[in-house]
Amino acid sequence: MLNFTRISSLYPSAVKLIENKIYKKKSSYKDTLNEVLKFSFGEKNNITKELAKKNYKCNEIFTNIKTLQNKWSEEYLGKKNDKDLLIKQISHFKSNIVYIGNYSLLNKEFINKIKKLQHVKLIIAFHCSPVTEKIRKKLKLADIIITCTYGYKIEIEKKIKKKTFIIHHAFNAFPKKYLKNKKRSIDVTFVGSLYMKSGLHINRVNLIYILLKNFNNTYIGVDFPIKNFYYLLIFLFSFNSDYKLSEKLKLIYKIFYILINCRKAVYGNDMLKLLNKSKLLINSHIEDTKYAGNMRLFEGTGMGCLVLTDNKIGLDKLFSINRQIVVYKNLVDLMSKIVFYLKNKKKLLLVAKNGHKKTFSKHNYKNRVKILDKVIRENIGIYEKNLF
Repeated sequence: MLNFTRISSLYPSAVKLIENKIYKKKSSYKDTLNEVLKFSFGEKNNITKELAKKNYKCNEIFTNIKTLQNKWSEEYLGKKNDKDLLIKQISHFKSNIVYIGNYSLLNKEFINKIKKLQHVKLIIAFHCSPVTEKIRKKLKLADIIITCTYGYKIEIEKKIKKKTFIIHHAFNAFPKKYLKNKKRSIDVTFVGSLYMKSGLHINRVNLIYILLKNFNNTYIGVDFPIKNFYYLLIFLFSFNSDYKLSEKLKLIYKIFYILINCRKAVYGNDMLKLLNKSKLLINSHIEDTKYAGNMRLFEGTGMGCLVLTDNKIGLDKLFSINRQIVVYKNLVDLMSKIVFYLKNKKKLLLVAKNGHKKTFSKHNYKNRVKILDKVIRENIGIYEKNLF
């Protein structure tokens, strides 16, 4: 039996929400972990649940949920704080495979300590965003890399020359009691972040702005990290820019309009319940990628929304265009298609139903973990004979 440990971290806003709900509860580490997993955020424990069915012994570690980590430390080490807590957890679990879901956790000291543990045979890093020089150096420390689109696979292999595998995002069944809801009361929904560093979401600013300006029955939820104000100042006063001052000022006006008029981003079960009430979900990939594959594609279709998304390379390999998902060419086209589908309820429901079926039959964690299992077994190499 292989011991698999997945180490990840969550969005700060999601962590704050979770911490507020578990902080005062005097329960064991195991019970607290189960409480955390009930939130249904991101990958949750779907990967480890499916691997367990393939005879893996699995563990989940969420590094930035302090209440959870403190409970583990108190129960197993007899104290709250330990600078080598992650190493001691990996050692306690006797992990053979360490799966790191956030590049920021990678550093030489940490990886060297992991490699000194004789039971560790494979270090996997998951990364699905642009590769800066800082990220390149960190990813290079892993044995193999997993990403979510073909475009990032090309970029990673070019910059790092490491074995890189594509495993697309996925979606697992949400409790049926929510999916029975057929009365979708919200016309248009967008939930996502605005992250202004390196201009990753400048086009998204324009998208959110027109949604707020032109549609009333909406839920536009935006996560706007406080650091963005620093990046906006840099953007405003930078001389080496493709934007004129007037264009910069217009963009900043739109951002403040969004902040005044948008709602809070929601996470986990709250977001899935919101999607279950929504007719149309608007999706937008980050600016730098030409390839389709973000998480919202699968969450939206999985929850029965008609997903309207920007058209990226490879989208037609994931969904049938205009039959299971709908694409927009630009913001004018997006506006037109929102109006069209809201007026044509039967067509909206048909596309949403087809997309839902595709996600549940193909884009689920059972299928994704088949690929991961194969990757692990093919790359654990010389240690294979001792472990099986």
